[in-house]
Amino acid sequence: MGSRLGPVYACIFVGFIEQQFLARYQGTKPILFLRYIDDILGIANCSEEDLLQFMNFVNTFHPALQFTWDISTTQVTFLDISISVNQGSLSTSIHYKPTDSHSYLTYSSSHPRSCKDSIPSSQVLRLRRLCSDDGDFNQQTTKMIDFFTDREYPRDVTTAAVERFQNITRDECLRIKQPRNGSNRPVMVLTYHPNTVPVSNIIIRNWKLLQDHHSTNEIFPESPMISYRRDKNIKDRLVHSYLNPTDSSACGTVPCHRRRCNTCNHISDTNCVSSTSGTYHIRSEFSCTSTHVIYALGCRRHPHILYIGETERRLADRFTEHRRDVLIRDTAKPVPQHFRGDSHTITDLTVTALTQVHNTHKRKVEEQRIIFNLGTLQPNGMNIQFNVFNINI
Repeated sequence: MGSRLGPVYACIFVGFIEQQFLARYQGTKPILFLRYIDDILGIANCSEEDLLQFMNFVNTFHPALQFTWDISTTQVTFLDISISVNQGSLSTSIHYKPTDSHSYLTYSSSHPRSCKDSIPSSQVLRLRRLCSDDGDFNQQTTKMIDFFTDREYPRDVTTAAVERFQNITRDECLRIKQPRNGSNRPVMVLTYHPNTVPVSNIIIRNWKLLQDHHSTNEIFPESPMISYRRDKNIKDRLVHSYLNPTDSSACGTVPCHRRRCNTCNHISDTNCVSSTSGTYHIRSEFSCTSTHVIYALGCRRHPHILYIGETERRLADRFTEHRRDVLIRDTAKPVPQHFRGDSHTITDLTVTALTQVHNTHKRKVEEQRIIFNLGTLQPNGMNIQFNVFNINI
């Protein structure tokens, strides 16, 4: 539907129209009328002719809405549920659409084993919740095992999933569980690779060393939760989430040409900055008056020695403070420490904006990422400290 708000607007609109035609229709209406987004389940206690009159009224109520329907006295489907009438009562089972190819994640995929093992369990739990008859549940689990066998899942994994829910009643599976209490344990996020699994085991096994040492036991009171982020796949490598500018020379920082600006003469006319550890490519255009930026200070005599900083004010306002510190040789600050020797002058100081981030916390996190990636801590750069932020934002 395009925008993420598209389904929300559509549901609000259809809900409004539903209220209108249910209020205006004077004939026999369904005794149950439930909708989930664009799927509707209804129960009517009337003749088929009366029901068709109601459906025709609904279909002509608004020109933008057209409904299709399936009327049955024995069985209907709603979402992934098949609802049947058996001996005066309703029974439910799983329903697979004709387009369902059962393309579950293959077991040979590069994902944590716990992730892959949980997929059969989640699907068997789904069957237990949907199948009202135990005999039907057993038949459907046999089919489900075949689906996972085709995806190279070991027999012991699928069998364990079935045994886990075989002795649990449907009512227990449908019962709402109370949420767990939150945990204050630190989270260590690793990019998943089969070779990183031993790393997490080593960390957990040796965590007691940090807890026993007086300098770290207050910083790390509890062992971390190891979690994994997905590594780049072929799609990520072939399809970029951004478009490279057609003219890369337009990226970088340009002078603002204000009459009293002390920053223009120090602007570095470049679309990338390089250190001894890497290169950062600038993908936007900035000026002295740009705000909420992460910037780099450099030295014309030592181009690979950088200082990375951030500010929510104008770049020129923050740079003026750095420039003043260099002029008065305030060696308590990190930048003047570099410019105090080797016959440096104020003209050696350069500045360029790297990126713009309006959210303060995200901007500080991104600043630390750039410091780490470019390795600008002393002695390879001018930064003197590296702060660790919670990056789960």
